[in-house]
Amino acid sequence: MHWHLWLHDIEKLKLVVSAITPVVAIAGGIVAYLSYLRNEKWKKAEFLADEMKGFLANPQVQLAKILIDWGARRVKLRPSDLDETTVTRSIQVNALRPHTIVGDGIVTPRFVLPQYKAELQRFEDDEVAIRDCYDCFLDGLEAFWSYYKTDLIDLKALIPYLGYWIGEIQSPTTLPSDAEWQAALLTYISFYGFDGTVSLFKELGYDISPSGDRYRGFLEIMVDQSYAAILASTVGVEYCSPTAK
Repeated sequence: MHWHLWLHDIEKLKLVVSAITPVVAIAGGIVAYLSYLRNEKWKKAEFLADEMKGFLANPQVQLAKILIDWGARRVKLRPSDLDETTVTRSIQVNALRPHTIVGDGIVTPRFVLPQYKAELQRFEDDEVAIRDCYDCFLDGLEAFWSYYKTDLIDLKALIPYLGYWIGEIQSPTTLPSDAEWQAALLTYISFYGFDGTVSLFKELGYDISPSGDRYRGFLEIMVDQSYAAILASTVGVEYCSPTAK
């Protein structure tokens, strides 16, 4: 009698073990997966920190951040400069113009050159230095977008590092000088094919493309509406001043 009860208990134990085993396996799998996610997240954060360290240490990137942040600032545009140069929003606007637009300062009207003459257009030394700084900054954004697309970084992890400057580039403004600079910079980004930067902003919720409302909004605030139309034309946008409607 006792022998049969013992066998019965053994069978019940086998049933319990067989029922528990999948649960234990699933729990172990979940723990392993969560551990994998933590390790992957840590690896991504470490990779981004290393890349960002080099990016932010670049003197041209540092200068680009200053130019983005300040409406007017005295800076050394080149390491070899002995004296500082006053850089205003208007100076930046001239520097960031597509090479098919020529101008020799704030006062002289700017106009579109025929294509064959555009190749001969040259920029002032200070304008070249400003363009180089922005190129370096935007090249970095292009790289970070590439890292995101290949799952090497989490895009939102960029915000603690670059969120302020991303905001300054695209945030709505009521100041005509800032709007002109923002319109010029967004034109520069699209005209010179920084498509990854446009995609990066869009993924973060900001449309900075020439067809977007932000770009048109900056154009509409500009004092020089003729130049607003010229900027728009370089990126294939038909623009009509609100005052002309």
